[in-house]
Amino acid sequence: MRFIDEVLDLIFPKRCSICGSILSETERAMCEKCVESARACTKHEAGYSATVYDGVIKDAITKFKFKGKREFSSPLSNILINFIENLPAEGSFHAVDVVVPVPLFHERQKERGYNQSELLAARVAQHLKLPLDGNVLVRARKTKPQFDLKREERFKNVRDAFIVPKTEEIAGRNVLLVDDILTTGATTAECSKALKQAGAKNVVVLTLARTIE
Repeated sequence: MRFIDEVLDLIFPKRCSICGSILSETERAMCEKCVESARACTKHEAGYSATVYDGVIKDAITKFKFKGKREFSSPLSNILINFIENLPAEGSFHAVDVVVPVPLFHERQKERGYNQSELLAARVAQHLKLPLDGNVLVRARKTKPQFDLKREERFKNVRDAFIVPKTEEIAGRNVLLVDDILTTGATTAECSKALKQAGAKNVVVLTLARTIE
């Protein structure tokens, strides 16, 4: 089977899903040139974001989130990890106890087949040598897709949409909350509120990308 795969790779080499260039053996879904073209972001009032949501990052996240392209979790996670490695000492997340992804509603996750934020969070947790808890925070009701809504509607849409069923699992802990995109901050704000109401000591938000208006 390995021989067949090698022959197929020679005949039909894997290509970057963004620009179409041939991928090297170590590249997955995106070539290094496309990864490096992402515009860097930094710390902001709502937390930390690794990149600006435009260009190749916007294209990659769209494929990852809506087109079933799970393989994008590898290069996109690497962008997050590289961002973490280059943070100054005060932003190194050294006080974090647990990594928590922003959850999907169970029906939506079943349709998609995975939670893209949890895939990103898993790699972040692995890099930081911290536990990942993908069950402590739950989306208690189905909400409309945020990208279809205006700013005020986004906050209303996710108000009280998240709960922590077992507060003892989060009480007194410092949480790193991971999501794919930050726009208005409505979703991460509601998640942070639910975690703090459950007794979390502190919540820091980390997203792969942030929209800039």
